[in-house]
Order: sequence, then structure tokens, then C-alpha cells
Amino acid sequence: MSCTVSSKIFCTKKLLAVDGAEIKQRLHAQFAERYEALGELHEAIHHALQSQDWPTVIRLLTAGNEHLLTESPLFVKKYIGKSSRRAVFG
Repeated sequence: MSCTVSSKIFCTKKLLAVDGAEIKQRLHAQFAERYEALGELHEAIHHALQSQDWPTVIRLLTAGNEHLLTESPLFVKKYIGKSSRRAVFG
């Protein structure tokens, strides 16, 4: 099943309206855990960043995952850059 951009936007807005912003962060944290368990580190990092779980982001990037830094520097730069601006400026 694939979702269109408009349906994702609708579902996100509905989720936030009904359950509030904290549920979105909790869901991202759960997704990060599940993707990590599956070995999908890019997805795990993405969702850890979205949940603003900085200890998990650092752990995923540093704990035995040096290949992420050498194989995917643009991935790391893109997400760390976005997230650090968001953490500083809100």
C-alpha cells in the first residue's frame, strides 16, 4: 500500500489534532527502535532525529557504526544539520 503526499499530510494533521504533538515524537521514537532492531540504521537515525532523542542519535552514529560516517557523509550532514538548527532555533 502506498500513500500519497496529500494523504500523509492529512493523516499527520489529524494525528496532531486528535492526540497532540507528543504522540508524534513518541511514534518516531518507537519507529527508531524498530528500525534499529531491523538493522535499518538510516531509518533509525532519521526517526531518532525526528523524535529529538539526541542520546539515541549519538549512539546510533558512534556505537560501532563508523561505516555510516564513511559511506554516507551526506546523509549524516543533511540530518545533523537540519536537526541541530531545529534544536537551537526551535
